[in-house]
Amino acid sequence: MKIIAAKIGRLVFVKYLLNQAEISKDLDHPIYSLAILTSHDAVECYLQLVYEQLTGKAKLNGNQILDNYSGKINEILQTDKKSQ
Repeated sequence: MKIIAAKIGRLVFVKYLLNQAEISKDLDHPIYSLAILTSHDAVECYLQLVYEQLTGKAKLNGNQILDNYSGKINEILQTDKKSQ
C-alpha cells in the first residue's frame, strides 16, 4: 500500500501531537489538562487518515469523529478479513 507524501506529513503531525501530549502530562495544573485534549486530537487525526487511506474517500460528515471513523474502519477491516 503506497502512502503519498501529504499523508506522511499528516502522520508526522499525529506523532508531533502525541509527543506534545507526553510533555504536557508532566507539567503543572492546569497545563497538564492539555495532554488529554492533544491526545484526543491525535487520535481523531489518525482515524481520519486511516479511513482516507483504506477507502480513498475524503472525510466523513458528522461531528462524532471517534465513533464514526472507528465504526467505518472496523467495517472495512471485517469485510477485508472475510474476503481473505
